[in-house]
Amino acid sequence: MGLTANDGRPPRSDCGNPIGPGMRKKRDSRLRLNNDGQDEMPMDNTTRRSTLCLAGALICGGTLGALMPRGPFMKALIGSASAATIPPAARLPFTVSRGGSEIGRHVVSFVRDRSGDGERLTVDIEIDLSVSFAFITAYEYRHRNREIWVDGRLVSMETTTDDNGDSFFVTAQANGDSIRVESTSGSYEAPSTAIPSSYWNRAFLDRDRIINTQDGRFMPVSIEGRTDETIRAAGRDIAATRYDIGGLAPLSIWYSGAGQWVKLAFDAQGSEVSYLLNAGAGGASTLADG
Repeated sequence: MGLTANDGRPPRSDCGNPIGPGMRKKRDSRLRLNNDGQDEMPMDNTTRRSTLCLAGALICGGTLGALMPRGPFMKALIGSASAATIPPAARLPFTVSRGGSEIGRHVVSFVRDRSGDGERLTVDIEIDLSVSFAFITAYEYRHRNREIWVDGRLVSMETTTDDNGDSFFVTAQANGDSIRVESTSGSYEAPSTAIPSSYWNRAFLDRDRIINTQDGRFMPVSIEGRTDETIRAAGRDIAATRYDIGGLAPLSIWYSGAGQWVKLAFDAQGSEVSYLLNAGAGGASTLADG
């Protein structure tokens, strides 16, 4: 703990998984996407800040092309929550560190069941961060998110965020062939295949835009690099693939061979912020086979 930005301010993130004040300027705008999935209203300058998104919301102009195959095969592979990898422990507990010092936690929990509509997946996300300086708390961040998926499609989402005293919210509700998004930043209709910036679902790699879970913006994302690596996560060495993500929120994210999120890292004003998957409690594994 005990770290701040070089100018004395706490680290900030402008995406939806937060470490920063995100978008503090609240706009009363109503956006609708055109047929190309672009905003009919240009983004303001706050969307051009290239710090990161930690826990709630984030990230598009996909350059996946040469790196991975597209088309129906890839969409079948990573295109929905039903294909997402969930470990035996049914939770992903991450330790969040900045510059090597722990600043908080990010926990993703899963519950599967059958409903009248099909296979239902409830995902709960909790992020709690705190940065101290000289034994004084300089920055606090709290994010809560619940996503409901049915047969691999997002049907609803509700998030609340307290970013060091600034409040944000997002609600999303499936509505036929679109998803209605209402948020601190305004409202718009997203495609029915839209995915939130919560990272547990590897399908976001096949999207050009994702819904920022902190402030609701429909953010561009692109894949700028891919590398196979061996990393230490969940208490052991594992083979993983690193994806370098561009767009408004540059970061690197690692998925295991089974397609499970195991690590995330980005730069916050000269210090690395990282998420690293922990080992499970009580013998339940936080790593899926594969």
